[in-house]
Amino acid sequence: MCFAVRGIGWDFGTGSGLYVASTSRNVKNRSQFLFQTLTSAFQYYLSVDLLNTFLKLIPGVGTPEGGSIYISILPPAQRALMAFMITFTTGLLVPGLLGLGYDIGTFFAVLVLRHDPAAWPPLFDKPWGRTSIHAHWARGWHNLLRQTFFILGGFPFQAFLGRVGLEFGTFFGSALYHYLAMYSIGRTDLRVLVFFTAQFFGMRLEKWWRRSTGYAVGGPLGFLWLFVWMTGTGQIYSEALMTAGVGGGTIIPSWLSIGQRWALPYMKAALTNTFPVLFPPLAA
Repeated sequence: MCFAVRGIGWDFGTGSGLYVASTSRNVKNRSQFLFQTLTSAFQYYLSVDLLNTFLKLIPGVGTPEGGSIYISILPPAQRALMAFMITFTTGLLVPGLLGLGYDIGTFFAVLVLRHDPAAWPPLFDKPWGRTSIHAHWARGWHNLLRQTFFILGGFPFQAFLGRVGLEFGTFFGSALYHYLAMYSIGRTDLRVLVFFTAQFFGMRLEKWWRRSTGYAVGGPLGFLWLFVWMTGTGQIYSEALMTAGVGGGTIIPSWLSIGQRWALPYMKAALTNTFPVLFPPLAA
C-alpha cells in the first residue's frame, strides 16, 4: 500500500472518483507490453535528455547557482521569447522525468515481480492536449499525490467552505507540498505557492464562463486558453525553479547523453542565430 499512492483498487482512490487513463499498450500480452513500455521509456529518456541539454546552454539558468529566466541583457522581445522557451521546456521536462521513472518502475514490476500489466495504467493522459485548465489537472496530469493534497489542504478547507474549499485546499496543498520540496534543497520561494494556488482561480474563471455563457471551455479556443494560461502562469514557477538552480542539476550523465554528443552543436547554432547578444558567434 505504501506504493499505491494513486489508490487504484482502494477506497481512497478508485473508490472516490479517481480518474485512471485507458492504455494503448497490450496488457494481454506480457512480451508486447514490456516492449511498448521499453519503447516509451526510451522516448522519454531522449526527450528529457534533449530538454535538459537545452537548459544547460542558458547562462545562469543552466548552472547549480541558478539564474533568472528573464535575462536582462536581451532586448525586450527576445527576453520574453527566452522566458517562454525556458517555461515551455520546463513544462515538458517535468512530465518527461516522471514518465521515465514510471516506465522504468513498470518494466521492473512486470518483468521481475511478475505484476499484471493491467495493474500499471498510464501515468499521464495527454496533459498538453487538453482544452481546459480543469481537464488538464483532473485528467491530463498525474494523480500520484492526489490524496496527499487532499490531506494537506483539501479536506481541512472543505470542512469550513464545502466544495469550493475542497478545490482551493487541494491546490493549496499542492502549493505547500512543492514549497516544502524546495525547502528540502535549501531554497524557498513564495512564487511556488502563487503558481499552484493560481490554478484554482483559473478553474473558477472557467466555471464563471460556463455559467455566464452556457458554454463550457473547450475546443480549439479552449486549447489556446490552456496554452496561454499555463505558459503565462508557468513562468512564475519556472522562475522559482531556475533561480533556485534546479535547471543546473544533472539528470542524464554526460556519458549517457545523446543530446550532448549529437544535438549540442545544432542547439548552439540555433541559439546563436536567435539570440546573438547572449550567444555571440565565434570569430571566423
